Amino acid sequence: MNRLPSSALALALCLVSACASTPKAKPPVDLKGFLVTRPVEDGWQVASQTPDQLVLGKAGDFTGETLIFQATVVSLPATASGKELLRYAESTLRRDLDSARFRILQVDVWPTDIRGQACAMSHMEGAERSTGEGTASPVNVLIETLTLTCPHPQKPTHGISSVYSHRHLPEDRNPAFVQFGTALLSTLEFGTP
Repeated sequence: MNRLPSSALALALCLVSACASTPKAKPPVDLKGFLVTRPVEDGWQVASQTPDQLVLGKAGDFTGETLIFQATVVSLPATASGKELLRYAESTLRRDLDSARFRILQVDVWPTDIRGQACAMSHMEGAERSTGEGTASPVNVLIETLTLTCPHPQKPTHGISSVYSHRHLPEDRNPAFVQFGTALLSTLEFGTP
């Protein structure tokens, strides 16, 4: 009977366990010509999926922490290119944020290139407003979002808004949030609209 040397057996077991623990990439979701890659980490659940939108959520590691990934097909103005696209992305972000619930702390918008297509990336940090109810001291819950707004190269008024957000307590801030979110949102690809 042939037996594997112990070093070969250890290597085989290591490879099997590594393959089992490495999350596998799921196929991209086609949202009317926008191919959206889902996060590969464990724990992401589909909250909603339609032909125009994909919403995923995940509980974080800390109390009150949540992560959301959302991609939505949107109509863009015909003139939304270059600086106009940046202005559109920022004004949409400010308009869509519930000002009764959140106070904006910071907004940054910059151009980004996705597969040769001029797009806009925006980063927003906000704080939930306390309700003032009860006798307990208010907890300042923060929200950080990274949003990619991108027109389709074949049809500029046909766009996508992809958002990665992190709701957390101040001490649970993720210093790699922008880096991770940018890598995730930048996986966008274009199909047939």
